[in-house]
Amino acid sequence: MLAVSALPDLQIDEALAALEFAVGLTECTDAEAFATQIGLLERLIGAESALVSSCEGWAPTTTIEAGDPSVYTPDLMAATVPNWRDHPVLAHDVVGGGHGARRVSDFLSAREWRRRPLFNDFYRPLGMSWELSAQLAWGPAGSSCCVTLHRDGRDFDRREMALLDAVTPHLRAARARVTPRAGTAATDGRSVAPDAGPSAAQLGRRLSLTARQAEVLLRLAAGRTNAGIAADLGISVNTVARHVEAIYRRLGVNTRVAAARVALDG
Repeated sequence: MLAVSALPDLQIDEALAALEFAVGLTECTDAEAFATQIGLLERLIGAESALVSSCEGWAPTTTIEAGDPSVYTPDLMAATVPNWRDHPVLAHDVVGGGHGARRVSDFLSAREWRRRPLFNDFYRPLGMSWELSAQLAWGPAGSSCCVTLHRDGRDFDRREMALLDAVTPHLRAARARVTPRAGTAATDGRSVAPDAGPSAAQLGRRLSLTARQAEVLLRLAAGRTNAGIAADLGISVNTVARHVEAIYRRLGVNTRVAAARVALDG
């Protein structure tokens, strides 16, 4: 069944096209068939190119699971390594799950986006400035997989976002079915290795945190709940909450996402 929340934004013919695409996903039995469906997603949404990529553990590796290798070349993907934390959507993906369809323009103006090094290193040579993406998988310690659509000319609109929202649950199910271990399979074996994320000791030194606060921040940034952090460290949930409050004061933030961004920006 298509995602019900997206249906009111779609015309009947669009909903039928999304349904046909979802049926095609149910027939995917291997990574090659899944990659073919990703190619059909371009036509459904109206994109010029589509990519499924995954990263693990604060992105020590980024794997291309589906995408045209003549478009997403190894050299072009390698250009994302120094500034991957610049990406406004990825910053949200690596600290939590459950996101719907998002555009870069939902976070930054076109002028702000074009000023970022990541835009000039990747999107300008790609020749496609506009991006729409949805998260397909998420795990602790900064692991994420997303499907990303690109095009030139104009930004993606609300109707196209609704189309992606409608088929995303089916994309997730198909990927989980054909990928033995999320984030490890690639249709062409290509991967890119950016720098690993910070350790607790590095966070403590850089942000002037106590050792315990740094341990809490590291897990908070990995998407762990207070209860999960308490279990990891063998302390009470109330103690974790006090550490989180102290971290917020030290960093000058008031949300978990903001704290995670500070942790990632080092």
